[in-house]
Amino acid sequence: MRNFFIEHLTKFFKSEEYKPLRIVYLVAIIVSVLVVIFTGFKVFTYDTYSYFGAKNLLLTGKFSDFRPPVYPFILLITKNLVITVVFQYLLFLIAIAFFYFTLKMFTHSNRLIFVIMLIYVCHPAFINYHNQIIPESLSISFVTIFTYFLVKYIKYRKSKDCILIHLMLLLLIFTKPVFLFMFPVIIGIFIYLLFKKIPFKSLMLYFISSLVVLSMFVGYLSLMKKEYGVAQISIVGDLNLYAMLRDYDLIDLESIQNPETKEFVSKKIKTTYENSTERKFIFALFESYSIYKNCGQKELHSIVQNSLHKNFKPFLFSEESNRSRMNNLKSYVGVTIDTFIPVIGWCVSITFFQLFILLFFYFFLIIFDAFKKRKIPILSIIFLTYISCNMLTILLTAPSDYGRLIIPSLPMLLIVVMQCSEWLVNIIKQTPEKFQLV
Repeated sequence: MRNFFIEHLTKFFKSEEYKPLRIVYLVAIIVSVLVVIFTGFKVFTYDTYSYFGAKNLLLTGKFSDFRPPVYPFILLITKNLVITVVFQYLLFLIAIAFFYFTLKMFTHSNRLIFVIMLIYVCHPAFINYHNQIIPESLSISFVTIFTYFLVKYIKYRKSKDCILIHLMLLLLIFTKPVFLFMFPVIIGIFIYLLFKKIPFKSLMLYFISSLVVLSMFVGYLSLMKKEYGVAQISIVGDLNLYAMLRDYDLIDLESIQNPETKEFVSKKIKTTYENSTERKFIFALFESYSIYKNCGQKELHSIVQNSLHKNFKPFLFSEESNRSRMNNLKSYVGVTIDTFIPVIGWCVSITFFQLFILLFFYFFLIIFDAFKKRKIPILSIIFLTYISCNMLTILLTAPSDYGRLIIPSLPMLLIVVMQCSEWLVNIIKQTPEKFQLV
C-alpha cells in the first residue's frame, strides 16, 4: 500500500500528463489561502449552533432531532474549530482529484477539463463554504466523490464501485436531509440495470446494497420515532414548512387535538407581522421554533402534516406560493442569505431561472443524441434526473432565497455545463459527429 501511494504521488509530481492537475491544485491552494486571509474563518452562521447542539447530544449517546449525525460526529472528532475548517479544506483537495478523473471519463479535451476544473476550485458557490461550520463544504466534496464512483460503476460495472456508491449515499443522507431526493435516482438506476440484463450476481449486489442502505435509514427513523415520537431525519423540514404555511395563512387550527397546543398556536396565529416578505418569513420561522420548543416535535409535525393535507392545493398553487417560487427562480444558485458573496461572485453566478433553461436545453440535447446515435446516454439522464429532483425539491418545499440547497448538484451541474460546451464547440468547428453524450 505504501509503495502504491509513493508510486502515484511520484507520478503526480513528475508526469507531464498531470501538469494541468498540478496547476489546478496550485490555484486551489492560492485561492483557499486568499479566502482565509480576506474573509477569515467565518465559522459561525445561522445554523452553526444547532450542529454544536447535536454534537453535545452525541456525547450523551443520543441523536439530535434537529440535525443528522454525520457533521456533528465530525465536530466531535475534530474538536477544534480551526481543525474542522482545515479538515474541510483537505477533503476538498482530495475531492479535486476525484473530479478531475471523473471529467477524464467524459471527454478527451484537456483544455475543457482544465477550464471546468478552474471553475470548480475558484467559483464562490464552491469555495465559500470551506471555512464555515456548516456541512455544505462536506456536501460538495462527498457528492464529487460519489459522482466519481457512480460514473465508474455505470461504465465498468465493478462490484467495489457498486458498494462504494451506496456507502456514499448513506453518508450523504446522514449529512443533509436534502439528499433524500437521491432515492428515486438509485431506484431509477436499478430499473435501468434490469433492462440492461446484466449478470444476476451483479444485479443482486446492487439490490442488496440498496436494501442495506434502506434498512439502515429505516432503522435510524425507528430510533427517532422511539426517542422523539416522529419518524423523520430532522425537524428542520417541519420548521420550514410551518413557516411557509404560516406565511401563506394556511395553518389549520381545527385539526389540533391537544387543547394546550391549540391555544398556544392560536395566540401565535393572531400575531400580525410586518409587510416585508422576508421579515414575515423570518418571524414565522421563529414562531415555528417556539411551537417546537414549547409543544414538542410531535405536535409541530402533526400541525404541519394536517395543514398540508387540508390545504395542499393552495400550498402549491396560491399567489403567495407562486411568489415564493419566483423568488427562488430569481435567486443565485449556490448562494444563501447567510453567506457573503462579493460582487465578483454575483458576476459569475447564475440564477435558478438560468439553470432551468440550461436543463431544458440539456434535455433536448439528450433526446437528439439518443435518436442520432441510437444509444441511451444513461449517465447524462442520471445527471439530468438528479439535478431536476434537487431543483424540484427546492421550488416546492424550500423557503425563498435558499440557493445553497442546490449545492448537492453543483459538481454534476459542472459536468452538464462541460457537455453542453463541448457540443457547442463541435458545432462551431462543424464536427458535430465527434460529440457524443455518455
